[in-house]
Amino acid sequence: LEIQYRPQFRPEMSPIISQINPYGLVSKAGDWHLVARRQDHLIVLAVSRFEAVEFLSEKFERPEDFDLGKFWGNWCQGMSDNRPRYPVVVRVSPEILPNLPYYFGGQIRAPISPAGQPDEIGWVTLEIQFEYHEQARWQLLRLGGWVEVLEPSALRYSIQDFAVQIQMRYD
Repeated sequence: LEIQYRPQFRPEMSPIISQINPYGLVSKAGDWHLVARRQDHLIVLAVSRFEAVEFLSEKFERPEDFDLGKFWGNWCQGMSDNRPRYPVVVRVSPEILPNLPYYFGGQIRAPISPAGQPDEIGWVTLEIQFEYHEQARWQLLRLGGWVEVLEPSALRYSIQDFAVQIQMRYD
């Protein structure tokens, strides 16, 4: 195949055109991914980033010992193991606590259990894992006054700054 696709982390760049040997399609959480060989290595591309696909006349043989399921499992595990970690300690209002899985998905259930006892006004202290500072700020800002960032201080100050900017806009 010859594919044209947008770069994942620089969507403003011109599309990339590449010739690949497709090995298989995988659906994960409703998103389709193409496992393919490009030059001398295997790659995984999100099909949603494709802008054009052209079938070429050249043929190729997928190696007989290639196991798509095994490759995908190993690739996903590698992605998980190498994912950046940005731990954040927060105090959470009892009003929003039951709804945290809605805001953060199922992965939030793990930190809720070992949170310990609520404080005197019912707030619970949790550690939540994010990938990056910006992701943590965006996710936590939408909870408004139902959450207070305790650590890291850089995130706490960043959220305070955003709150002041918002207040100034509405004043």
